[in-house]
Amino acid sequence: NIMDITIRNAVLGDIDTVQNFSLTDELKNPNSEPQKKWWFEAFIKEKQIFFVAEKDKKIIGFVLAERTVGNCVLIQDIFVENAFRGLGIGKSLMDKVESEAIKNKYRLIYTYSDVENKKTPEFYKKLNYEPSHLVQEFLKFL
Repeated sequence: NIMDITIRNAVLGDIDTVQNFSLTDELKNPNSEPQKKWWFEAFIKEKQIFFVAEKDKKIIGFVLAERTVGNCVLIQDIFVENAFRGLGIGKSLMDKVESEAIKNKYRLIYTYSDVENKKTPEFYKKLNYEPSHLVQEFLKFL
């Protein structure tokens, strides 16, 4: 039941759980490794947007976003455990990001999706996000 879900700001104590989610295929880095702890810590320490979804004090999902130049928001990752998908938790996480963006007078929210992932574009379209031009992402890990 979506009423039993709490969306709250992430704290440093949440990072191990959230990092474990990054072991799933859909969140792995291009080098097939989970995100590093420092990555998640930076969102908290730099006061970026980082919310977790909890049910019975257990984290079942999260969203990471950051303010970019021009007062825009880039959604880096959003994830809900398989057993809890389809219940509106992802939408609740995005609603929280949007309300935070509005509160801070940000102008735009944007994100990227894996070209092979068919569910993510549908999720964003349901939330009234418009597809942009095709993007290729290039990364260099340092």
